[in-house]
Amino acid sequence: GLTQNGILDSESGAIPGMSAQMRWQGKDIPLWAQLRYQRNQGRTSYQGHLQSGTFLVPFNAKTGNTIHQTAVAVGIPFQIRGNAVQVIPYVELAQNRWRRNLLQYKERYRTQTVDIGILTQWRLSNRWTAEAAASAGRQTEGRIHVDAFQFASGFQSSGARQLKLGLAFHIDSRMEIGAHWAYTRIRHHATEIINGMQAPPAMTRQHALDLRMGWHY
Repeated sequence: GLTQNGILDSESGAIPGMSAQMRWQGKDIPLWAQLRYQRNQGRTSYQGHLQSGTFLVPFNAKTGNTIHQTAVAVGIPFQIRGNAVQVIPYVELAQNRWRRNLLQYKERYRTQTVDIGILTQWRLSNRWTAEAAASAGRQTEGRIHVDAFQFASGFQSSGARQLKLGLAFHIDSRMEIGAHWAYTRIRHHATEIINGMQAPPAMTRQHALDLRMGWHY
């Protein structure tokens, strides 16, 4: 490869954000739906290289990131052991928009992902509930724009995987507080070669921790 370990660049860091989520489940029809919006903004540490002729020069910097994600999911709920356990197979469509600023290079990414998953919910007691979800899917659309180089190309993923765990405490019949953890892994293929330039293949690993407050209507 071009480097000793075969990795051209990597980024890591914590990006704070806020999200809003709404769930609905039919009483007379077996249908469950979820709508979620999330926005994150922050800086990450970039460790990579700059190209000087045929040579690669190590380069470190801070990257500004703004990420928007909108997702809608639809599933069919099944009750097990009365109402103590509920299992929901679902399909989710998510759209991500990511603005990345590294020095004078401003990059824009847009992706659309379709996932199939299973959500399991447990009523542990009158006050506590827990849930776990696992999903797998693929990106149906991916696009990158780098205006400084007049570079624009599509890309595909070789697969997306996600695992979620959550725990909630019900203050009363209407209000709850809780915490959710999620792990996401996505592999991307290289883009097409445009004007002699190409974005290399990449892999994203993300851990997310949410503190939540919910209201039952």
